[in-house]
Amino acid sequence: MKLDARVPLVPPFPTTEFHERVERMREAMRFHELDAVLLTSEANVEYLSGFWTLFAWNSLSRPWYFILPLDGEPIGVIPEFGETNWRNTSWVERVIVWPSPRPEDEGISLLANVFRGLRCRFGRIGAELGAETRIGMPVNDFLRLSAEIQPLQMVDATPAFRQVRQIKSPAEVARVATICLIAGEAFTMLPSYFIAGESERHWRRNSKPI
Repeated sequence: MKLDARVPLVPPFPTTEFHERVERMREAMRFHELDAVLLTSEANVEYLSGFWTLFAWNSLSRPWYFILPLDGEPIGVIPEFGETNWRNTSWVERVIVWPSPRPEDEGISLLANVFRGLRCRFGRIGAELGAETRIGMPVNDFLRLSAEIQPLQMVDATPAFRQVRQIKSPAEVARVATICLIAGEAFTMLPSYFIAGESERHWRRNSKPI
């Protein structure tokens, strides 16, 4: 499919976009009394860190973590084979790695060390525990981490995430507009490739390349 020249190309998000997201997230963290957030899902990790990969989210055998403290630099805690890709796609400079697979400790001790080293004022760590979220780690590992960092509490950070992500930046609005244009172009082209009443099997046998 050849994209219409009217559809503009949008460059990758600049580092300043991520810095602004982090500051908005920290404002929400202060409001909800969170000393840090632990992110494990593709949507939220990419939203704040910029880290992009196909493999990481298609495999359930490797967890990937991103920690945003209320104060101090953000931290990626990832399997060591992903470090090169992290540094190529993320603006976050501090990365801690472990030699995954290591079933007895898939980064849990590293996470616990980070949380125990934080300067905490609220005693609360936010995680993806609420509606429309998922944690990208085994439940047993999450329970183990929760126990290891006591008296810090693991709490739901969904209200903070929602507060930040509901408001789109100009760069995000531009992305959405571009995606809508691409989808519109695709739907405009459909009548030239399909005929009413034609079966999918017939179309697959006789279709021309898109």
